[in-house]
Amino acid sequence: MAKINNSFNFADLKLLPLSVRKTVYLATLWMLLAALLDGLSGVLLVPIVKAWLASDPRAIGYWSSLLLIITLVQSVLLFYALQKGYLAGSTKAVGLIQGIIQHLPYVKDLAVLKPHQPEYLIRGSVLEAMTIPAHLLEPFIKAIITPLEVCIGLLFVEPVLAIYFVIILVLLLLLLKIANAKTYILEQARQEADLEMAQQLQVFANQQATVTQTLQASLNSRHQQLLAILKQSLWAGLSFSACVQFIFITMLFSCWWAVKQQYLTTATVIASLILLFRFLEPLAQLTHLDQALRNALQALERILIILKIPLLSHTPSKTLPIDGSYEVNKVNYETEQHEILLDNISFCCPANSFTIIIGPSGAGKTTLLSLLARNMDSSSGNIWLGKAPIQTLTNEMLTQWRTILFQKNGLFQGSLAWNISMANPKASTETIQNIIQSVGLANDVKLLDQGLDTWIGPDGNLLSGGQKQRVCLARTFISPAPILLLDEPTASLDSKNSDCIKTLLKNLKGKKTLIMVTHNPNLLSLADQIIILQNGQITQTGCHDELLAANEWYKDFMTRTKDI
Repeated sequence: MAKINNSFNFADLKLLPLSVRKTVYLATLWMLLAALLDGLSGVLLVPIVKAWLASDPRAIGYWSSLLLIITLVQSVLLFYALQKGYLAGSTKAVGLIQGIIQHLPYVKDLAVLKPHQPEYLIRGSVLEAMTIPAHLLEPFIKAIITPLEVCIGLLFVEPVLAIYFVIILVLLLLLLKIANAKTYILEQARQEADLEMAQQLQVFANQQATVTQTLQASLNSRHQQLLAILKQSLWAGLSFSACVQFIFITMLFSCWWAVKQQYLTTATVIASLILLFRFLEPLAQLTHLDQALRNALQALERILIILKIPLLSHTPSKTLPIDGSYEVNKVNYETEQHEILLDNISFCCPANSFTIIIGPSGAGKTTLLSLLARNMDSSSGNIWLGKAPIQTLTNEMLTQWRTILFQKNGLFQGSLAWNISMANPKASTETIQNIIQSVGLANDVKLLDQGLDTWIGPDGNLLSGGQKQRVCLARTFISPAPILLLDEPTASLDSKNSDCIKTLLKNLKGKKTLIMVTHNPNLLSLADQIIILQNGQITQTGCHDELLAANEWYKDFMTRTKDI
C-alpha cells in the first residue's frame, strides 16, 4: 500500500485552482479574526470578576459593556466566517473534481492511484478534503489562538501564572505530538487492513460460490485486527484528556493553597481559574481535531498527487483538421526510466481507412494508440491529425475528432441509456436501440426490469463483465467523431458477440477512420492495412493476404490464434 507522509507539504496547495485558494484563504482570515475576538472576550472576564468582587459598579458596567460589544461583533464575524468556510468547502470540492477529471487521462503510472481508484478519489477523498474549510478549520484555529491569547492576557494579570500556562501549553502540545505519531502508525495499519478487506470483498463479489469460507476467515481476522488497533490507539486520546483534567485539578488545589498562604488574592484566583477553563477547553478538543484534520489532509494529498501530473499543453494554431487521416513520422517514446517503448515509428492512415495494429505483448501497441489519442506526447517525431499537428489541437477539438476505447473503460452510476449516450448526448432512442442491437446487447436489455432506464450501479457493477464491455463498445460506436481508436474491442466477449462487433466494424468501414489494436485474428481480414509492431518497432505493414504470404511471424500468429 502506498504510504501517505505524516507531514503534509503545504507548498503543494499551489496546485489547487486559484479560485479555491482565494476562498480558503479568505475563510481562514475571517475565522482568525473571530478566534481573536473570542479569546479577547475570555480575557475580559478577568477584570469583570475583579470588579465584581471589589463591588465596583462603574468598573463592572464598563467591562461588561465592552465584553457585550466584542461578543456581538465576534458572533457576527463567526457567522460570516462559517459561511465563508462552507463556501470554501464547496468551491474546493468543485475545484478538486475538475482537477481530477482534467489530470486523470494523463496518468502514465496507474500505481500512483493505488490503493485509491479514481471513483474513490471523487466519492471519498474529495468529500474528506472539503471538510477542512467547512468544518475543521474554524475549531482548529480557535483551539490554537484562544490558549495563546489567554497566556498573553495573563501577563497583564499575573505574570507567574502566565509562565505556568505557557509551560502547560508546551507540554500538552508535545504530548499531543507523541500521541499522534503513535496514532498515525496505527491509522496506516488500519488503512492497509481496510484495503486488504476491500480486495477480499471484490473477489467475493466476482466469485461468490468459491470464496465464501475465505471471506469469512478474512472478516474474522479483520475484526480481531481492528479491535487490536483500537485498543492500542485508545490510550493516546485518553492520556491527553487525562492530562488536561489533571492539570485543571492541580491548578485548582494550587490556587486554593496560594490563597490560603496569601500568595494570591481570591479575585486573582477566580479570574485565573476562568482563564484556565478558557485555556483548557479548546486544547481538550485538539486530539480529535488533529486526527480528523490529519485524515482530511491525507485525503487532500491523495488528490494533489494526481494534480502534480502536468497537463499536455497545445500550441495555438489556425490550422484545423480537414479530415480523419493520421500521419506519423519518426515517432519515438521513451519513459522517464529511459526505457524505449517506441522507436522510429512512421506510417499513414488515410481518412475513412481501417488500420489494425498487432504484435506480441509489450510491443508498444497501447502506447502508440495513446499517442494517436494524444493522451501523452511522443519523446520526438511528429503526428498529424487531418493535416494538423496534433500538439496544436485543444482537448475540445480532439474530443470532436476522435473517440477512444481502451482495454479498461469505466462506467458511471446512472441509467444504461445515459452511459451509452454519453458520447453522443443528442442521440435519439432509436439510435441507442440500433447500437445496442449492433453490439449484441438487445436481449440483455429486454431482461432488465426497466430496460434502458435500468440503473447499472457504480462502475456498472450490476452488469456482468461481458455486458460492461458491450456497453462501452456501444458508447464508443454511437459517437459522431470521425475517428475511432480501439484497443482490444472484442476482449471479454464470446464468439457470438465477437461476431456482432465484427459485423459492426465491417459496416463502419469506409465511413470512419478505424485504428484498432487486437489479438483476434478473425478481424484482420477487414483491415485496409495491418501494422506489425515488435519491440517498439514496425517490422512490416500490408494487408492480410500480403502478410500471410510474406511474413513468417504473421503466419505463425494466425496459426497460434486460429481457435480464438
